[in-house]
Amino acid sequence: VRDFPEVERVTARKTYFLDESTIEFPTPDNRINSIEPNLTRVNADDVWALGIDGSGLVVANIDTGVRYSHTALVRQYRGNNGDGTFTHDFNWFNPINLGDNVPRDGHGHGTHTMGTMIGDDGMSNKVGMAPGAKWIACAGCPDGTCTDLALMTCGQWLAAPTDLTGSNANPDLRPNVINNSWGDCGKSYDPWYAVVIANWHAAGIYPIFSNGNAGN
Repeated sequence: VRDFPEVERVTARKTYFLDESTIEFPTPDNRINSIEPNLTRVNADDVWALGIDGSGLVVANIDTGVRYSHTALVRQYRGNNGDGTFTHDFNWFNPINLGDNVPRDGHGHGTHTMGTMIGDDGMSNKVGMAPGAKWIACAGCPDGTCTDLALMTCGQWLAAPTDLTGSNANPDLRPNVINNSWGDCGKSYDPWYAVVIANWHAAGIYPIFSNGNAGN
Protein backbone atom coordinates (compact mmCIF):
# COMPACT_ATOMS: atom_id res chain seq x y z
CA VAL A 1 0.00 0.00 0.00
CA ARG A 2 3.04 2.24 0.38
CA ASP A 3 3.05 3.06 -3.35
CA PHE A 4 -0.70 3.81 -3.37
CA PRO A 5 -1.42 6.46 -0.71
CA GLU A 6 -5.08 6.54 -1.66
CA VAL A 7 -5.44 2.90 -0.49
CA GLU A 8 -5.94 2.60 3.26
CA ARG A 9 -5.67 -1.19 3.52
CA VAL A 10 -6.02 -4.43 1.58
CA THR A 11 -8.02 -7.26 3.11
CA ALA A 12 -8.91 -10.78 2.04
CA ARG A 13 -12.28 -11.38 0.39
CA LYS A 14 -14.92 -12.55 2.83
CA THR A 15 -18.32 -14.18 2.66
CA TYR A 16 -21.00 -13.47 5.27
CA PHE A 17 -24.04 -15.58 6.05
CA LEU A 18 -27.71 -15.40 6.89
CA ASP A 19 -28.29 -16.21 10.54
CA GLU A 20 -31.30 -18.50 10.58
CA SER A 21 -32.97 -20.35 13.42
CA THR A 22 -34.85 -23.61 13.39
CA ILE A 23 -38.53 -22.87 13.83
CA GLU A 24 -41.11 -25.45 14.87
CA PHE A 25 -44.60 -24.49 13.77
CA PRO A 26 -47.66 -25.72 15.68
CA THR A 27 -50.18 -27.98 14.00
CA PRO A 28 -52.57 -25.85 11.95
CA ASP A 29 -56.06 -25.53 13.42
CA ASN A 30 -57.64 -24.31 10.17
CA ARG A 31 -58.20 -20.82 11.56
CA ILE A 32 -56.80 -17.68 9.94
CA ASN A 33 -55.47 -14.94 12.19
CA SER A 34 -56.21 -11.59 10.56
CA ILE A 35 -53.25 -10.05 12.43
CA GLU A 36 -50.25 -12.19 13.32
CA PRO A 37 -49.42 -12.43 17.07
CA ASN A 38 -45.93 -10.95 16.60
CA LEU A 39 -47.70 -7.71 15.65
CA THR A 40 -50.35 -7.64 18.36
CA ARG A 41 -47.72 -8.37 21.02
CA VAL A 42 -46.03 -5.06 20.23
CA ASN A 43 -49.37 -3.30 19.75
CA ALA A 44 -48.79 -2.59 16.07
CA ASP A 45 -52.54 -2.71 15.45
CA ASP A 46 -53.05 0.06 18.02
CA VAL A 47 -50.55 2.22 16.15
CA TRP A 48 -52.32 1.52 12.86
CA ALA A 49 -55.55 2.71 14.49
CA LEU A 50 -53.84 6.07 15.01
CA GLY A 51 -53.29 6.29 11.26
CA ILE A 52 -49.61 5.35 11.40
CA ASP A 53 -48.86 2.38 9.15
CA GLY A 54 -45.75 3.39 7.19
CA SER A 55 -47.61 5.26 4.46
CA GLY A 56 -45.34 7.67 2.63
CA LEU A 57 -42.18 5.74 3.52
CA VAL A 58 -40.00 3.36 1.52
CA VAL A 59 -38.29 0.38 3.14
CA ALA A 60 -35.59 -1.84 1.65
CA ASN A 61 -33.68 -4.97 2.49
CA ILE A 62 -30.25 -6.27 1.60
CA ASP A 63 -30.98 -9.95 1.49
CA THR A 64 -31.53 -12.90 -0.83
CA GLY A 65 -33.93 -10.94 -3.00
CA VAL A 66 -37.71 -10.70 -2.84
CA ARG A 67 -40.42 -12.59 -4.73
CA TYR A 68 -42.21 -9.45 -5.84
CA SER A 69 -45.31 -11.33 -7.03
CA HIS A 70 -46.07 -12.64 -3.52
CA THR A 71 -49.67 -11.74 -2.69
CA ALA A 72 -48.65 -10.07 0.59
CA LEU A 73 -45.94 -7.98 -1.10
CA VAL A 74 -46.91 -7.15 -4.67
CA ARG A 75 -49.25 -4.26 -3.80
CA GLN A 76 -46.52 -2.48 -1.80
CA TYR A 77 -43.74 -2.94 -4.36
CA ARG A 78 -42.69 0.53 -5.52
CA GLY A 79 -42.23 -0.84 -9.01
CA ASN A 80 -45.92 -1.76 -9.24
CA ASN A 81 -47.48 0.70 -11.67
CA GLY A 82 -51.01 -0.20 -10.56
CA ASP A 83 -52.15 -1.24 -14.01
CA GLY A 84 -50.74 -4.74 -14.17
CA THR A 85 -47.31 -3.57 -15.32
CA PHE A 86 -44.09 -3.13 -13.35
CA THR A 87 -41.03 -0.89 -13.51
CA HIS A 88 -37.98 -2.58 -12.00
CA ASP A 89 -35.46 0.19 -12.74
CA PHE A 90 -34.49 1.98 -9.49
CA ASN A 91 -36.53 -0.53 -7.47
CA TRP A 92 -34.51 -3.74 -7.75
CA PHE A 93 -30.84 -4.61 -8.24
CA ASN A 94 -28.72 -7.75 -8.24
CA PRO A 95 -25.04 -6.70 -8.29
CA ILE A 96 -23.83 -10.25 -8.98
CA ASN A 97 -26.03 -10.84 -12.02
CA LEU A 98 -26.95 -7.68 -13.89
CA GLY A 99 -29.19 -9.79 -16.12
CA ASP A 100 -31.47 -10.48 -13.17
CA ASN A 101 -33.97 -7.89 -14.26
CA VAL A 102 -37.02 -9.05 -12.28
CA PRO A 103 -37.07 -9.24 -8.46
CA ARG A 104 -36.75 -12.84 -7.38
CA ASP A 105 -35.70 -14.85 -4.36
CA GLY A 106 -33.85 -18.12 -4.92
CA HIS A 107 -33.63 -18.77 -1.19
CA GLY A 108 -36.71 -17.39 0.59
CA HIS A 109 -35.05 -15.44 3.41
CA GLY A 110 -35.43 -12.01 1.78
CA THR A 111 -39.11 -12.54 1.03
CA HIS A 112 -39.58 -13.51 4.68
CA THR A 113 -37.86 -10.41 6.07
CA MET A 114 -39.72 -8.12 3.69
CA GLY A 115 -42.97 -9.74 4.76
CA THR A 116 -42.11 -9.01 8.40
CA MET A 117 -41.64 -5.37 7.47
CA ILE A 118 -44.62 -4.62 5.22
CA GLY A 119 -46.51 -7.82 4.39
CA ASP A 120 -50.27 -7.42 3.88
CA ASP A 121 -52.43 -8.87 1.11
CA GLY A 122 -55.26 -6.42 1.80
CA MET A 123 -57.45 -9.18 3.22
CA SER A 124 -56.72 -11.60 6.07
CA ASN A 125 -52.98 -12.02 5.67
CA LYS A 126 -51.51 -9.26 7.84
CA VAL A 127 -47.90 -10.10 8.71
CA GLY A 128 -45.97 -6.82 8.32
CA MET A 129 -45.21 -4.07 10.80
CA ALA A 130 -45.69 -1.18 8.34
CA PRO A 131 -48.13 -2.40 5.66
CA GLY A 132 -48.65 1.08 4.26
CA ALA A 133 -45.02 1.49 3.19
CA LYS A 134 -43.55 0.77 -0.23
CA TRP A 135 -40.50 -1.47 -0.72
CA ILE A 136 -37.44 -1.87 -2.93
CA ALA A 137 -34.66 -4.43 -2.63
CA CYS A 138 -31.03 -5.24 -3.45
CA ALA A 139 -29.79 -8.84 -3.59
CA GLY A 140 -26.72 -8.67 -1.37
CA CYS A 141 -27.07 -12.40 -0.66
CA PRO A 142 -28.42 -13.80 -3.93
CA ASP A 143 -29.51 -17.41 -3.45
CA GLY A 144 -28.18 -17.37 0.11
CA THR A 145 -24.51 -16.36 -0.29
CA CYS A 146 -23.49 -12.92 1.00
CA THR A 147 -20.18 -11.78 -0.49
CA ASP A 148 -18.54 -8.60 0.72
CA LEU A 149 -18.59 -7.27 -2.85
CA ALA A 150 -22.35 -7.74 -3.19
CA LEU A 151 -23.07 -6.30 0.26
CA MET A 152 -20.90 -3.25 -0.38
CA THR A 153 -22.42 -2.69 -3.83
CA CYS A 154 -25.92 -2.90 -2.38
CA GLY A 155 -24.95 -0.40 0.29
CA GLN A 156 -23.97 2.05 -2.44
CA TRP A 157 -26.97 1.25 -4.65
CA LEU A 158 -29.49 1.91 -1.90
CA ALA A 159 -27.95 5.31 -1.18
CA ALA A 160 -28.57 6.23 -4.83
CA PRO A 161 -30.63 3.61 -6.73
CA THR A 162 -29.82 3.06 -10.38
CA ASP A 163 -31.54 1.47 -13.34
CA LEU A 164 -31.05 -2.23 -13.99
CA THR A 165 -27.76 -1.63 -15.81
CA GLY A 166 -26.26 0.21 -12.83
CA SER A 167 -26.50 3.61 -14.51
CA ASN A 168 -28.30 6.92 -13.83
CA ALA A 169 -27.97 6.89 -10.04
CA ASN A 170 -30.71 8.89 -8.35
CA PRO A 171 -30.33 9.58 -4.60
CA ASP A 172 -33.86 11.03 -4.50
CA LEU A 173 -35.14 7.45 -4.86
CA ARG A 174 -33.28 6.13 -1.79
CA PRO A 175 -35.34 4.35 0.89
CA ASN A 176 -36.01 5.65 4.39
CA VAL A 177 -35.11 2.38 6.14
CA ILE A 178 -32.80 -0.53 5.23
CA ASN A 179 -33.01 -3.93 6.92
CA ASN A 180 -29.90 -6.15 7.10
CA SER A 181 -30.37 -9.71 8.37
CA TRP A 182 -26.85 -11.01 7.68
CA GLY A 183 -23.55 -11.16 9.57
CA ASP A 184 -20.61 -13.31 10.65
CA CYS A 185 -21.22 -13.83 14.40
CA GLY A 186 -17.85 -12.29 15.19
CA LYS A 187 -17.31 -11.35 18.83
CA SER A 188 -15.16 -8.31 18.11
CA TYR A 189 -16.04 -5.12 16.25
CA ASP A 190 -15.34 -5.21 12.53
CA PRO A 191 -15.56 -1.74 10.95
CA TRP A 192 -15.56 -2.84 7.32
CA TYR A 193 -19.18 -1.69 6.73
CA ALA A 194 -18.94 1.44 8.87
CA VAL A 195 -18.47 3.81 5.91
CA VAL A 196 -21.63 2.49 4.28
CA ILE A 197 -23.62 3.03 7.48
CA ALA A 198 -22.16 6.51 7.97
CA ASN A 199 -23.18 7.44 4.43
CA TRP A 200 -26.69 6.11 5.01
CA HIS A 201 -26.96 8.25 8.15
CA ALA A 202 -25.74 11.28 6.22
CA ALA A 203 -28.43 10.64 3.60
CA GLY A 204 -31.15 10.35 6.25
CA ILE A 205 -31.49 6.58 5.90
CA TYR A 206 -32.14 4.54 9.06
CA PRO A 207 -30.17 1.24 9.07
CA ILE A 208 -31.44 -1.80 10.97
CA PHE A 209 -29.33 -4.92 11.62
CA SER A 210 -30.61 -8.17 13.10
CA ASN A 211 -29.07 -9.17 16.42
CA GLY A 212 -28.83 -12.82 15.32
CA ASN A 213 -31.43 -15.51 15.85
CA ALA A 214 -29.17 -17.96 17.66
CA GLY A 215 -25.71 -16.52 17.17
CA ASN A 216 -23.21 -14.62 19.29
